[in-house]
Amino acid sequence: MIGLAIFSYEGITLVLPIMKKSKNKEEFHKIFIVGMVILTILYISFGVITYYSFGSDLNQSYVTEMLPSTDIISDIVKVLYSIQLCFSYALYVIPVNDILEELIFGKIDENSTSQYNAINLFRLLECAVIALLATVLASEISVFVSLAGALVCAPI
Repeated sequence: MIGLAIFSYEGITLVLPIMKKSKNKEEFHKIFIVGMVILTILYISFGVITYYSFGSDLNQSYVTEMLPSTDIISDIVKVLYSIQLCFSYALYVIPVNDILEELIFGKIDENSTSQYNAINLFRLLECAVIALLATVLASEISVFVSLAGALVCAPI
């Protein structure tokens, strides 16, 4: 569960690119600390509310799996969570794509149509591989997320 908790802060990879683009870099540290405190308070609040709602006998890795399947509100929560995952995916892969594209394609020429098409094909293949992994590992996703959090997110 520690790996899963650490994985929840995975957006940390966006800190350096955002700081690099910010106008007032001196104020960034204060804003970052406030943001992390707010995020931690939200995570703790969600955990406390979940504990009071379901008790200590949580038998699933994710709370959305424990929601009643006959309730329309539960279905709406699950759909909204899925939509959130789709929209936030791009934010998580931006730093990774920047590094990989520079390694694979070298200096990127914005006027090159062939390089533009190759980069888009690479991104499409990357999404397809990740979707395939998610499908294959669906039953063990909590183990995978915990492992990713422990190995990749903790050193950050």
